[in-house]
Amino acid sequence: MKQYKVEQRFKDNDTGVVYEVGELYPKFPTDERIAELLGDTHPNHEGAILSEIEEKPNKDTKVEDIKKYLDSHGIKHEGITKKDELLALID
Repeated sequence: MKQYKVEQRFKDNDTGVVYEVGELYPKFPTDERIAELLGDTHPNHEGAILSEIEEKPNKDTKVEDIKKYLDSHGIKHEGITKKDELLALID
């Protein structure tokens, strides 16, 4: 599940909740609302209000997906097949 971090303090027009910089945006926003907040056009703000947080693989992640993450980050893992050892390369 994707997570989003607040980059600029704002009051959510949908809920009335004020979000401070660094807070996580709600767990289940609509795709439309996320697109609005990730966009660059806002009446009282310059640039995107949210940023997407990249999730790191964990013990629940499939080995295949851990390897894809490692590849995309240029982390060498040849010959390593155990999940715990692959995850240790990320930390």
